Amino acid sequence: ALVGELVNADIDSARVKTVVNNFLNTAFVLNKKNKDLAYALVVSPEQKVIVGHAKPKLVVFPGGKRYTDEAKVLELIAKREGKLGGHMRAKRFPLQVNKVMVGKLIQEEARKYCVRIFPVDSEHSAIFQSLEGHRIEDVRRLILTASGGALWTFTKEQLQDVTPEQALKHPNWKMGSKITIDSATLMNKGLEVVEARWLFDICESRIDVLIHRESIIHSLVEYEDRSMIAQLGLPDMRTPISYALRYPERMLLDLPSLNLTEVGKLTFCMPDHDRFPCLNLGYESLRIGGTMPAVMNAANEITVDAFLNGGIRFIEISEVIRSTMDAHAHRNITCLDDALEADRWAREKAESLVHALPR
Repeated sequence: ALVGELVNADIDSARVKTVVNNFLNTAFVLNKKNKDLAYALVVSPEQKVIVGHAKPKLVVFPGGKRYTDEAKVLELIAKREGKLGGHMRAKRFPLQVNKVMVGKLIQEEARKYCVRIFPVDSEHSAIFQSLEGHRIEDVRRLILTASGGALWTFTKEQLQDVTPEQALKHPNWKMGSKITIDSATLMNKGLEVVEARWLFDICESRIDVLIHRESIIHSLVEYEDRSMIAQLGLPDMRTPISYALRYPERMLLDLPSLNLTEVGKLTFCMPDHDRFPCLNLGYESLRIGGTMPAVMNAANEITVDAFLNGGIRFIEISEVIRSTMDAHAHRNITCLDDALEADRWAREKAESLVHALPR
């Protein structure tokens, strides 16, 4: 069976639509706030929408003819909920989980129950595909590519007065508002570095980020013999999602082929940590460890929401996250409750910092 779960209030409708259009034997579980979105996206009578409560229970729709022995779990987590222990113990295969908050715990659970995690983010899927058939001990480093977002060409002075409308004009990807702002601040790469560290069990010092404006090379792996393997493709989420669902097979998708002669050239440059400090916050949260990634993630969600609603300036997103992290006395995470408590504390702290900013 296929299992579908959509939780909380902020659903990335573009991302959900790719799933709905391509994987028809899926049940969607939503809270009441999102039922209109769900019904608008349904394209097949075989799809079912179950409107639940604020914390819906997982529902299995037994229409998937391919997955009868072990269910694959597709969790599109818009915020922070997601109970994975039951999936691990039931030998279900998680496709996407909230690795920023509790990456270490998730990996420990996966090893304990011999469950493999299949990534659906384009960058992590590219790493996953580039690692196939190779030994992890032969890997020298992982290289995540970043488009640079809507504001990459802005000077530090221009970033002072950026509007939400400007930050939401992503040059390549059509995404929800939150992740589009994350792309503009480069926090999306900070979060992806955290996720990659736990997904592939490689320390952050061996994970690099390159700005690649064309979004054609989705990520690379460099091996000890200095050879590199990359995954290329047009920027479309259907490709990584379909690979996770059908692994190790490939799904026939109605997509145009990548024409490299039309692309012409591929460009790369290093991130600018001075103009976009959020990327370094991701690395720092990993170096500190424990509850710090959860705190960073929560503070980012609060500040992005405040920016989108006109409460803070673009440059204040990183400043509030920085101040929240500085105020946090991190501790080790031994269970999910530790992460949830850090998340709660960080949201309250970030909100207080936002309210204290001069208007």
